[in-house]
Amino acid sequence: MKERKIVDFRVYTMCSGGADEFLRLAKLHMLPVQVRHLGQPLAFYKTEIGQQEEVMHLWGFQSLADMEQRRAFRDTDSEWGTYLRESDGLIARQENTVLYQAPLRINQDHARCDGLTVVQIKATTVKRGRMKDLVSAYEESILPVLDEHRVGIAGIYTSEVGSLNRFVQITAHENYGAIESFNQNLAASSEWLAFRNQVDNLIVAESTQIARKIEMS
Repeated sequence: MKERKIVDFRVYTMCSGGADEFLRLAKLHMLPVQVRHLGQPLAFYKTEIGQQEEVMHLWGFQSLADMEQRRAFRDTDSEWGTYLRESDGLIARQENTVLYQAPLRINQDHARCDGLTVVQIKATTVKRGRMKDLVSAYEESILPVLDEHRVGIAGIYTSEVGSLNRFVQITAHENYGAIESFNQNLAASSEWLAFRNQVDNLIVAESTQIARKIEMS
């Protein structure tokens, strides 16, 4: 199978109390038809700290044209109509962003996420035309710290369609305590100070969420 080149990052905010019901219906009705036409999802997450009643799912494609074609086949599948009817009224808001893998040299041995079920998702909005500078500074200063602490990297992306000029970092951890420990170690490192000195004037906005990976099989 060819390497997946783009990622469709979908964020669904449910009506109050709807996230668990959505995941139940997704396993029962949505996932079988999606897998049949789109392939296996990269991940499903449910936010635990941040926007509540939020489910995120990521799907990989070769290109926008590949995504369009696969979705068209999915939309004609009768089971897709069943999922839409069953989930009607659960979703309050939907957003999707098309992402590219950030051009970073990641140590794959230290980026493994096996058994790591809690993720920290950091989204940074960068000034127009300055993404290359932020990615370069991140590779120089932050990747070595992730490597040193053997932090799992579930994905590091830049946005292409949707919310533009966004740098999205998803790191995987064992639990909340591991996230807290890593953030403290990072904040105390000289590399972090060097990174902030380089990029503070490039950043428009930042957000952080903690979510849990949901096994959909």
